[in-house]
Amino acid sequence: MTITVGVSNITFPDSSTQSSAPLPGVLGQVFTSSGTFTIPTGVTAAKVTVVGGGGGSAGASNGCGGDTGGAGGGGATAISYLTGLTSGNTLAVTVGGGGNAGNSTPSNGGAGGTSSVASGTQSITTISSTGGGGGVVHTSAGAAGGTATGGTLNIRGGNGSYSSGGITLFSTGSVGAGNLYGGGASATGVICNSVPGNAGASGLVIFEW
Repeated sequence: MTITVGVSNITFPDSSTQSSAPLPGVLGQVFTSSGTFTIPTGVTAAKVTVVGGGGGSAGASNGCGGDTGGAGGGGATAISYLTGLTSGNTLAVTVGGGGNAGNSTPSNGGAGGTSSVASGTQSITTISSTGGGGGVVHTSAGAAGGTATGGTLNIRGGNGSYSSGGITLFSTGSVGAGNLYGGGASATGVICNSVPGNAGASGLVIFEW
């Protein structure tokens, strides 16, 4: 899915619009799933923001007995300023999914997927942001945040903690499922029964020109 941002309005996937762009004169395209970016007419430079998926939290088998499920880490963020682009050429966009929730057996949470922008018919250095790690069973410690490469700025995702999932530039620490884009899922609460973990939030790729 993509969202196209125009000078005077934002057009959403259901064809509804909202007046005014975030910044006058700024155009952009947002990918919340994998796809292909075609460089628009007249565009020779672009800013690209790449966010990895958030890690899922682990399940817990007996919360009141001291068992908890570790929280997932936040996805990394890479920001790159591309130049020398040719209109009509393409770039390959991959958006990493959120990590799976651990089950109540219990099992670990899944790591978030890697998001990237790579060469298509346009040759570039690959911009990549790994997802946050999956939460581990029988621990209150959170998993590590993802790491980024290939960006002008490479920003590590936040580690999960006892009380919340790892953060990104686009998410705050969550209680429960990972929030917004790339957020890690929180640890399972300490309750007296077996409970599954929660899923991390998927990543995001933004082009601006």
